[in-house]
Amino acid sequence: MAKLNRSLDRYEGCEAYAISSGSPAQMAHFITDAKHDIATLAEALRQCQSALSMMIAPDAIKTTTVVNAFAQCSAAEAKARVLLGDQP
Repeated sequence: MAKLNRSLDRYEGCEAYAISSGSPAQMAHFITDAKHDIATLAEALRQCQSALSMMIAPDAIKTTTVVNAFAQCSAAEAKARVLLGDQP
């Protein structure tokens, strides 16, 4: 499972001016980390949305069991919680 390069707390503490006044290398590392972390969180969100949409689809009962849908939702939620630093 992919992990965030920086915790949400570290992003919350960032100041745009401090980042922009740092060295070019610092800015490059920050942007690289942010791009990676946004993509990682977006993938976790897509997995959650996919599992939830599977449960509410009109033909959901034909394509999956309640237990399977619950397992997929639980796995997606657990992954998102780990990424956000909120252990289940």
